[in-house]
Amino acid sequence: MGRMKKSVIGKIGDLPLYLKNGVKLVKFYGTVKEIRDIEEDRLTIIIIEDDTGVIEARIFGSKYDREYLLNGIEIGSKVLVIGELRAWEGEVYILLRGIRKINEDEALYYELRYKRFKKWVLNQEDSS
Repeated sequence: MGRMKKSVIGKIGDLPLYLKNGVKLVKFYGTVKEIRDIEEDRLTIIIIEDDTGVIEARIFGSKYDREYLLNGIEIGSKVLVIGELRAWEGEVYILLRGIRKINEDEALYYELRYKRFKKWVLNQEDSS
């Protein structure tokens, strides 16, 4: 069985820099602002926002598979997202691997993890 690659925690505003630096798998949280279904392309686009920006998360596949992955997520839901960073015509987006609703306590937990990760990254840069 293959090993799951470790994801890097971030905020939406960090994601273009992560992609530029070769990071592929990311985890972040935000609020769903819009959900668009484009049936002819077998595509669902979820617009997600946090305090640093906005990004599109995309799900490709059958209508059933896309609805299964969304599993009751709606506009206004706070969500934890795991996905692959991609770019198309210069625009960064997420190819969704997983998404789930989170509550305020979980949002605070991920905010603290993000701050700890950023502090660790800054310490790594200082020591090089």
